[in-house]
Amino acid sequence: MKSLKSVASVAIGCLLIGVSSMLACEIPIDIHPTSCPNPINVSSKGLVPAAILGTEKVSVSIIDINHPNGVQMVYPRYGVVPPEGTERIVVQAVKFAYKDVAEPYGAPVDCENEYSCTENGPDGYMDLALKFPTQGFYTGKAPNKVYHPGVADLLKGLANGETRCLEINGWTSTNSRRHNLDVVIVKGVKKAKRLSCHFKKGLKKAKRLSCHCEKGVR
Repeated sequence: MKSLKSVASVAIGCLLIGVSSMLACEIPIDIHPTSCPNPINVSSKGLVPAAILGTEKVSVSIIDINHPNGVQMVYPRYGVVPPEGTERIVVQAVKFAYKDVAEPYGAPVDCENEYSCTENGPDGYMDLALKFPTQGFYTGKAPNKVYHPGVADLLKGLANGETRCLEINGWTSTNSRRHNLDVVIVKGVKKAKRLSCHFKKGLKKAKRLSCHCEKGVR
């Protein structure tokens, strides 16, 4: 097993949260492993790759993928104020695989710097590779349909080229939370459709001008 470039980058910081005294500890993550910047195409109908990264000090086997909370992508719990109405969005991972995909980023993440990330690939430690849906989707039938948010829901209101930090949470079998964040950059926001008017002579003898409006090209 290779040693990591920066021991400080994998130090596990823990704190007690709330009256329940739930233990929360940091663990390295990577959204779009081996890519930097980390683009999220909000118009895509595919899946967003991510990973919880194993290190010399921490094995990803501690993450319980069958925990009732699942493995989640959310707004960071500290330091970021989410847009009104979106603070409770939770995107659940839909695919899991154990494989070595990437090395942790060796510095604190800057949520305003799209290059606050790494392209480094496998480092000799097992990771938990994840896939999150880009678009939200429904399960069940009316009147019991349930909406499951996608990563695009976490990025609503942002323009192409804007950055945002997103957090991934996982839980152990003892109900302690493992989490960390990564910065992503928004891509694929489509321009609003415009109405364009085409003037042409009417068919009546008076040859009046009639306006026909249709949707313009995106």
